[in-house]
Order: sequence, then C-alpha cells, then structure tokens
Amino acid sequence: MESPSPEQKILAHLLRQFPNSEVSLIRHKNQVYFSSFPRTSWSPSSASIKLVQGLFDQHRDLSFFILRNRIYTSEVLTPFIRHLVKLTAKRISQIDPVWDSNFEAPDLIEIGHSQDQIYPSQAILNPIVLDPELPRIASQQEAFDFCQKILDLIPRGHVLHDHNRRVAAILVSAEGAVLEWSSNQAALNKSLHAELSLVQKFFKKSGKKIPAGSRIYVSLKPCLMCASCLREACEDFGSTQFFYFEEDPGSMAQRTELDSVLQKIISH
Repeated sequence: MESPSPEQKILAHLLRQFPNSEVSLIRHKNQVYFSSFPRTSWSPSSASIKLVQGLFDQHRDLSFFILRNRIYTSEVLTPFIRHLVKLTAKRISQIDPVWDSNFEAPDLIEIGHSQDQIYPSQAILNPIVLDPELPRIASQQEAFDFCQKILDLIPRGHVLHDHNRRVAAILVSAEGAVLEWSSNQAALNKSLHAELSLVQKFFKKSGKKIPAGSRIYVSLKPCLMCASCLREACEDFGSTQFFYFEEDPGSMAQRTELDSVLQKIISH
C-alpha cells in the first residue's frame, strides 16, 4: 500500500479548517495556494475555479508558472472544471484526504475567502460602458446588432496581451429583456471568456441560474469550457436557446456540450 502523499495530508489539514467545504490546492516551490468552496452551495464556480481565477488576479506575473503544477482537489471533477483547467492551467486530480496528526503543513496561502461563491476578480482591462437603459431583443438581427455594439467598444492594439479578443455575449429573457451582457476579459484572466463572465456576472447580481426560456447570444461559437459552463448554469436546459454568429475553427471549440442545440445566425 502506497504511503499518503503530502497533498493528501495537506488536503485533510485544510478540510478540518473548512468543514462542509470542498478544497483545491496547488504547490509551487515551498508554498501551497488553496481555495475552499461551500459544499451546500451552487454557483458557476467551485474551489478549483476560484483557485485558478484568484491566482490570475492576485499573482498575475507568477500565475503562468504556478499553474504549470498539478491542482489537487476534494471536489468532483465536472466537465466545466476539467475544461477550465485544461484551458487555463495544466492538470488536475481528485484525491482522498489522509489525516496525519504529526504532519507539519507548509506555508498555506488562501486565494479568495472561504464563503465566496465566486472569486471577486478585479481583472478588467479597458472596461466597457453602455447606456443604462438596455434594449429589448425581439429578433435575431437586434441581438446581432447589440453584440456588435459591444464588440465595437473593445479596443484593439498591436500587442496581443494588452488587448482582449473581441467576443461578446448577451443573456435575454423569454420576454426579450437583456438580463446581462459581457465581453471577453481573457487578456488578464484566461478563464474570463465572454460566456463565463456573463454567467458569473448574472449570478453575482441575481444569485440565480439562467432562467428557463432564456436566449443566449454569443458572437463567437463557445469553446468546451464555456459550453459546459452554460449547460451547467441553466435552470432548465431544455427550454434555453443558444445562438452564435461566427465559427471558431480552434480545437477547443469542437464537439462541445452545446453542439447539438447551438444555432448559427447569419446577419442580413
């Protein structure tokens, strides 16, 4: 029988500090970064997602090197978590905690706060300001026009990492009201694609899943991470409609969880 790993012992140590929570951790050199997530809560996040988003936010210059290490977690690895880690980090493993009363834990650095359901990211590059009175969306052309309005406000420059890729997403109620909108913020935080940002913004404002009967419009076909996030975040997936305007030929946008229901719109 193999001896417990240091990560199993650290996980047990943290789970005692944060009961009724899931915990994710990552080691880099002599330090351990971790996040916890309330076990009884739902949000478009998790311990692992908080850890990744918080590392980008708090340790921007080091995040690339930290996230080259494997993430260890107590939580079930959903498609959303797996795809986010694949896109933004390196590897992740679910492990069993093993308590050792003689184990001396290394330096532990908490990312976010234990009761945060979503990491409160400040990674916003060139914020977009729209009129407070959002339009009502009654047609596909109106959805295209509103997405284009957001895209037109995203600045572009010669240095890729100083500017966000132009992608916009909007959430529209069954009655046509714009419930939330977002743009890609991945230049500073690789996880903050427009769709994930949209879902997290709506949850922070309402505390709810995407309402039944909603329509989601995205300027670019969702990737694997965003597709799994959108599917998980729906109150009633079967009644939710998903539209996009532009193909993404990249491998991360192929064979997603939304491919069978996505509808491409060609603007006139």
